[in-house]
Amino acid sequence: MFDIWAESFGMIGPDQFVADFGYLPSARVVYRGKCTGQFAEDVRRGKYSVAEGVICKGGAGGTDLWMAKIKTCAYLEKLKAAFADRWEDFWE
Repeated sequence: MFDIWAESFGMIGPDQFVADFGYLPSARVVYRGKCTGQFAEDVRRGKYSVAEGVICKGGAGGTDLWMAKIKTCAYLEKLKAAFADRWEDFWE
């Protein structure tokens, strides 16, 4: 689990999600801070030991929420091997 949608509010923000639902099986938090180019490079190069990549979220939730995916280079190579010229269909 990594998302919760609350009717009439929208998507729960990352801090509230961890506070309210962190005791349930969910995606591991690997980093807290600004989503920078250096963080993206660190994810892509395998610094955080994730199999596929990360979902980055920021904001308080509802209409003040942003999300992005960052995949690892190792996962990119697996996609290219498995799907050849269709690998981009499964990328970020």
